[in-house]
Amino acid sequence: MKLILTIFLTLPLTVLAQGDLFPSKIKGTWSRDNFSNTAEVDLIQMQGSDKAQIKYVFWDGCSHRGQTTAELKEGAWEFKTEGGFNSRGSCMGPIVIKMKKDPATNRYEGTFTTIKNNVGKVSFTPQ
Repeated sequence: MKLILTIFLTLPLTVLAQGDLFPSKIKGTWSRDNFSNTAEVDLIQMQGSDKAQIKYVFWDGCSHRGQTTAELKEGAWEFKTEGGFNSRGSCMGPIVIKMKKDPATNRYEGTFTTIKNNVGKVSFTPQ
């Protein structure tokens, strides 16, 4: 009886918290000024309610790909990519992405900032 009561009492908290969980897969764009490129992010594993291990690929003239930890900070997910690489080697430094779910569109919208403090927009759709 105690086990059933414990499950019953924690179930509503779990259901409420799932609204802030990192999405299992998102695809979208990152854009600034005169360029727009595609990006994909996959959830590997949630690490509590405010951290997620993720795999990412951001394309431009470079390929930013790897794994990192995303953190939920003040209602927005934030993560940092490694620097990008192309056939000639390193071509762009890390990118910091901050995104938040827009309940009206069910999309994740936000910004990215490069190492040179260039700022642009990100927009992702859950898959």
